[in-house]
Amino acid sequence: MKKMFLPVVLFALVTALFVTSCEEQKKLSREEIVADFMYQYTNLTPQQVADIVGTEQLTFANSEKSPGYILALDDSTSLIVPENVACMRLNDITLNVWRKDNTLTFLVAVVDERTQLATVFETWLCGDSFFNQTLPPRELQRYIATGIIAGSDISGHRHKPTKRLTGKVIQWPDELTLFGSYNYSASVPEGSLQTFCYPTDYYELDSRHWLYSRVEVEFSGAFVLDIIDLYTLKKIGVRLGFDAQDKFIHQLYSDTGTIRGQVAAFGAYGVYNQKLLSAIPEFMRIPAEFPIIKGMRYLYRPLDLTKPMTLEEVKEVAVKTKAWKGAFEGTGKEKKMLEHSTLLDNRTFTVVFDDKTTWDYEIGEGFNMRFREGAGEWKPERYDAFEIDDQLVFFAHTTDSDCPIDGLQYAIDLKNGLVTCIRSTFDDEENPRVPRQQWLFGVIKTDGITPSKHRHQFTDELLGRSYTWEYSDEVASQHYYTTTESFSFAIFQNSEVGVMGSFPCKYVKIRDGVYLMSWIEMRSQGIQGILLFNTKTMHDCGTCHGMTHDQTFEFNTFCAEARSGGQYN
Repeated sequence: MKKMFLPVVLFALVTALFVTSCEEQKKLSREEIVADFMYQYTNLTPQQVADIVGTEQLTFANSEKSPGYILALDDSTSLIVPENVACMRLNDITLNVWRKDNTLTFLVAVVDERTQLATVFETWLCGDSFFNQTLPPRELQRYIATGIIAGSDISGHRHKPTKRLTGKVIQWPDELTLFGSYNYSASVPEGSLQTFCYPTDYYELDSRHWLYSRVEVEFSGAFVLDIIDLYTLKKIGVRLGFDAQDKFIHQLYSDTGTIRGQVAAFGAYGVYNQKLLSAIPEFMRIPAEFPIIKGMRYLYRPLDLTKPMTLEEVKEVAVKTKAWKGAFEGTGKEKKMLEHSTLLDNRTFTVVFDDKTTWDYEIGEGFNMRFREGAGEWKPERYDAFEIDDQLVFFAHTTDSDCPIDGLQYAIDLKNGLVTCIRSTFDDEENPRVPRQQWLFGVIKTDGITPSKHRHQFTDELLGRSYTWEYSDEVASQHYYTTTESFSFAIFQNSEVGVMGSFPCKYVKIRDGVYLMSWIEMRSQGIQGILLFNTKTMHDCGTCHGMTHDQTFEFNTFCAEARSGGQYN
């Protein structure tokens, strides 16, 4: 008995801690869960930036002194890396960082003493306006030049941009990093439930060493550069920029990571080259007459595309647009649509949720039905439905198609009588473009069905998985399901995965292999997406509900075809 005492106590203690942790997580509000994702960084002025940074040269803890170099760069300039500036070393590669005089410009020189090759990042605060956009003064811009140590007899060979890291997932002590596309990456900070996506540069230094750099656009604006040894999973790096408290951070660091896996890297075979630039959709390209600006890059700034609105303005646009306007008609997306399901035709049923609210339905034929909420009045309304799995129906409608600001989207299982509903309502004065969500669990009561006592549950079974979603022959994206409360995605641009974004989301298991997922495009247009996904058929169906960037309101159904993009741990 004494031998059993310690294990039992340990088991009880671990169980208690686990239960407490789960209970605490359940108590977190939606606002608390997305707080770091929705954090509003101070819009510092150029003068505030200059005052905070000051005039002193940068000093770094845990650094050695640079041996100093003279670099010959391919843009026909030369650069002196001063002796004694901050430096870190990884094998034969040095990372040298210093401030350019008393300016707001900082230089990061990566020098490989074995190959005599070098890559220099020039970074600066308070960038100029660009293509009718005023760049946030706190955001670091960057310009990249490759070259050699002056005097070296090297022709042709250089550090080069690469797609070779695409799809790799590495866990570092402070974050999980997903190298999602050729020009973007995603990260999940340690302790966070949210995923963040940033424009990224990748360079191959040699077959062992790789350069990864990002700017945290639309968030802190900080610049990060890592040199990674994929043989040992060790890295050295530098972070420059403002934190959430507007303190200017300049930090050199080293870490050791673990490869968690590799998701599929879709795209053309071959090395990274300028042909990738042609992957940018025509409507998003910079006009030919626009001057080329130092450090220009292709970025996704959804906040700049989003017009602030009042709740009354949202309602006015919803009334003008109405629901079920066939937003996808003529776009090619209708090719991926499932057939409208007749499984609910001529049925009468009541949905009873666990919070005791009820909805009564009388389904006719075609797209017609009547409904009432509780003991309210019966109302005629249009609906749509798809059978995504055997006797499993996705069922969607608004409470008023003429002003579709209140929508209900169901997964109804006619085999066991279970129902999960997402009700999305635009009624928030503080965030008019963002719907308020209710996740409702319950049962369907109708002839011939005995409801189960179980319920659909939130799940983590999709975590680490990646899928592509093909909405039409021209429009596709790749999803990466990164945490229980968020996911990231990459937009395919002429067969290459490119620009990435991320949003808060939730996942519910409906059946083995069938999942209900919903996200809200926060820090963006605010639209809600819902999909009910069958991993056996690799097909989904769902709705989009809300305001688009082009100021139309939609409540429409969609379907898409999936491909597996692999999985990481």
